[in-house]
Amino acid sequence: MSMAIKYVGLDVSKSKIAVAFADEGRGEARYFGVIEHSKEAVLKLLQRLASSG
Repeated sequence: MSMAIKYVGLDVSKSKIAVAFADEGRGEARYFGVIEHSKEAVLKLLQRLASSG
């Protein structure tokens, strides 16, 4: 079983979190967007990233 590795970058402030991710290798990082700074929003982000591979 092969595993896909994703690198996730988070820029955190008190009110929001900016998210970017990159696949393993030398590909460009892609801007995902801004999410609310809450536990629920982070869990939703993790579920979304896990479901996409």
